[in-house]
Amino acid sequence: MSLQETTFADAMHARGYATGMVGKWHLGYSEPYHPNSRGFDEYFGVLAGGSIFIDTNMPGVEFIGDRPPRRSFPFEVYKDRQTVEVDEYLTYRFTREATNFIDRHQAEPFLLYLSHTTPHTPLQATKQYLDRYRHIEYKATRIYAAMVSSLDDSLGAIVNKLKEVGQYDNTLIVFMSDNGCAGYIGNACSNAPHAGFKRYFQEGGVRVPFIMSWPDRLPSGQIYDKPVISLDLLASFTAAAGKEQNTEDSVNLLPYVTGESQGAPHDYLYWRASPNHAIRDERWKLIKYRRSDKTQGDLGTDGRLQPPASGWTKDVPNGYVTLLYDLENDPGETTNLAATEDEIVARLEAEYAKWNEGLNDEQILPGIRSTLADMHGETVQLIF
Repeated sequence: MSLQETTFADAMHARGYATGMVGKWHLGYSEPYHPNSRGFDEYFGVLAGGSIFIDTNMPGVEFIGDRPPRRSFPFEVYKDRQTVEVDEYLTYRFTREATNFIDRHQAEPFLLYLSHTTPHTPLQATKQYLDRYRHIEYKATRIYAAMVSSLDDSLGAIVNKLKEVGQYDNTLIVFMSDNGCAGYIGNACSNAPHAGFKRYFQEGGVRVPFIMSWPDRLPSGQIYDKPVISLDLLASFTAAAGKEQNTEDSVNLLPYVTGESQGAPHDYLYWRASPNHAIRDERWKLIKYRRSDKTQGDLGTDGRLQPPASGWTKDVPNGYVTLLYDLENDPGETTNLAATEDEIVARLEAEYAKWNEGLNDEQILPGIRSTLADMHGETVQLIF
């Protein structure tokens, strides 16, 4: 992540908060990019995108795939900048580190970012959680369900700790995911009724759980149905801390969910990965994927295309496959209306172009990972 970016940890630290992170970072390994250099006073977790959860030789452990090796770079576990050995199930340890952070800082303002790796691959679970799902015959789904159950218990432990130290009512909790279920893990999970998976701009890839709780400030039991995005956490957290940090992309959601502000936080939401991009308003979503002349035979054993040395360019030599969905009437994105709704396509293309002109391409990493997908009978290249 570009060093020119301010993290919400930077912002909260500047407002006098103790800042801690537990779990997956995946935004840089070297010193300038380490969590302790990006606003977090304390860090315990994995710098990579995932890690082994437990030694699969342990009794009662079930897993999918080859027996994972022991942790080595970049999958080690770190306490601040030093590696540590973890023998227990990684989700258990992350939970304990998180509750310990709350214990240590209960008497002062604090920000805790708990970024669990579960249910990321490798799919591994312990007997304690597998026993809850013995009725699921398909092994991959049974393990995935067990991993999600361990995540549920972790959140419960956090809530219980906040109640124990008397800070539950005074704490803004946000629970969310980074993407939808992955389609490459043996059909272990589903995004139904939404289309697509992780790596896609379809709703199955980008629509995720987003739950907010703050008993002292937010009404309970309501559903807010306007489009919001994880970028909004920066403005929302800093507003909760007493001094909102305004940015072009982040909107303070608190007055919207309390009813103080009417309308929608955003006119449009945007996504981009190299040349592929998407934009949506409250009803319509436009997606443009690079059309590909590659075939499944061009994919490597890992299911990916071999990238050029400098990464995938923004060029589209074969043109775009343009998709337009009416999310209000077709949330499953089954019908492409791009050929019949010219005015809507043109409006969304123009709004995307205005937003894209404001991006600093020097701060955007080149797309390296890539695969193929079928979109309404055409082959497109997904870049992620």
